[in-house]
Amino acid sequence: MKLSMDGVWQITKDHTKVLEAAESFVKSHAYVQVHMISNKSHIKANFNEYLRDLVKLKFIQNFGQTFKLSLSGFDCLAINSLRKLGLEAMGSQIGIGKESDIYIGKFKGKDVAIKVHRLGRSSFMKIDERNLKNEDNWFLANKESARIEAEFLKLFSSNLVPKYYACNRHMIVMEYLERYEPLFNVTVENPAEVSRAMLEFLKILWEKGYAHGDFNEFNVMVSGDKIKVIDFPQCIPVTDSRALSYLKRDIECVHKFFWKKNFHVCDDSIFADIFEQNNIKIDVHRSGYEMRINNKIE
Repeated sequence: MKLSMDGVWQITKDHTKVLEAAESFVKSHAYVQVHMISNKSHIKANFNEYLRDLVKLKFIQNFGQTFKLSLSGFDCLAINSLRKLGLEAMGSQIGIGKESDIYIGKFKGKDVAIKVHRLGRSSFMKIDERNLKNEDNWFLANKESARIEAEFLKLFSSNLVPKYYACNRHMIVMEYLERYEPLFNVTVENPAEVSRAMLEFLKILWEKGYAHGDFNEFNVMVSGDKIKVIDFPQCIPVTDSRALSYLKRDIECVHKFFWKKNFHVCDDSIFADIFEQNNIKIDVHRSGYEMRINNKIE
């Protein structure tokens, strides 16, 4: 459903009250009666007019005698709440993925990226892989997913992640990485430095008490030998029984990527103590490895 940006920026406070009233039922009701929204909004005059406007804008969906908040309505509420925090403009879409959309925007005078969580777009059943409490509710699952990512951005605040600015519902405002490109889309000229930075990030993450769990070329941005990690889809505490297997998988993913793309063998010696203590052996199949080593191609 295409979002009406004109409607987002022009609706009145009373329109917003009606939207918020409809939103208040998303946890308990699939569909709601008119009187339920009306009573919750506390709007006595012109309620039906406001409701008609929102249905026309497709912010609320009408199903005969019942109504429900639409995904666009959820977007509208998040954007207008972010406006109160400093969002000045929301521009064109600059990225799209299976689980999120990225827009460029302006926040307190700075160019920013606005990440809109879209879990369930490709397969609603995959939401349960994210360890969310509300995986059976699209609105709540995306709201929780954004909250968790915002917490990680603040927790890992450094030169290795985008700067965090604000979060509301399923949207996060963060640093716009203008000079960075997605790792999957480039062939780096300095694989030793970039792979080292990625592995060091995993080590830092582990020392802060977390395993990433889905670390790959699709959630890393690069600029020269600098990286920015832009996604934390399923981070878990190191105390979780799956943590070591997640860490092993993440390290192997870095190895596989740089061997396939650059025929580079990554140096993972910073994890030697963890490998030894937990009897971990990194398993990476490198086709033609011996031949390349012997011929000094690597």
